[in-house]
Amino acid sequence: MRALRPGHDRCQYDVWGDTVNLAARLEHAAAPGALCVTAETWRALEPYCLGASLGALSVKGKGDLELFRVDAIRG
Repeated sequence: MRALRPGHDRCQYDVWGDTVNLAARLEHAAAPGALCVTAETWRALEPYCLGASLGALSVKGKGDLELFRVDAIRG
């Protein structure tokens, strides 16, 4: 195996699976430029961030999930 030459070589890779699919669906549920997270993630972020519930939304392959919009980091 030869060493990569910075600026000359690049790696090609692909990621897939349940986590990537969920991330893509959350991206589509969010408004442009916004961040959308699941209730589980929001519970971890809430002490540090401002945001609001988007309510329960149907997410393909997951059913109804409560999603949250993250607005800002608490200052």
